[in-house]
Amino acid sequence: MVVMVTGHDPTERQLQEAVAMATLQLSRPPAAAAASSSVCSPGWSKYGSRCFRVFTNRVTYAGANAACRSKAQGGRLAMPKDKPTNDALVRLRNGQSQTVSTWIGLNDIRREGQFVWEDRQALGSFRVWAADEPNNLPNRNADCVKIEKASSSGVYANKWRDYLCNGRLGYICEKEQTIKVSGLDQAKLVL
Repeated sequence: MVVMVTGHDPTERQLQEAVAMATLQLSRPPAAAAASSSVCSPGWSKYGSRCFRVFTNRVTYAGANAACRSKAQGGRLAMPKDKPTNDALVRLRNGQSQTVSTWIGLNDIRREGQFVWEDRQALGSFRVWAADEPNNLPNRNADCVKIEKASSSGVYANKWRDYLCNGRLGYICEKEQTIKVSGLDQAKLVL
């Protein structure tokens, strides 16, 4: 659908009517259309209701957070809050690289020993800590969490470890899926 407002100086009423017509048409899809699906952007992998992507360039925890917000257009560091999601992220990362540890969105920056996810929820009962982790080493300053690389020794491989936030690691981002609705005409408002 194309809504056009002609003239050099459209009135406020003309603009309101054009917007109302476009909104009405978009909010009421044709009966035959109704098909919609959720998709991930190219390069992202769908798992459950989220899209994930591994980045192997090495950045600090803060850099990873900023990159996820930027590259994911509102995304964030991945938060594997349950075993199936964690296992999916490990498989995804290992498919990219088995020699790069990756940041996840979990830290105890604000209060030592109280790990919280990037969405500010407390760490629940699901945990995949490596042996003797978290240990706040080195120098009692390891406040950010990584999934250790697969090529590490057996007790650490693919497990969570606390680490210095200024360390340089890969990272995993997550974001919402895009809803793709087929059969709708695209609206265009020309002023």
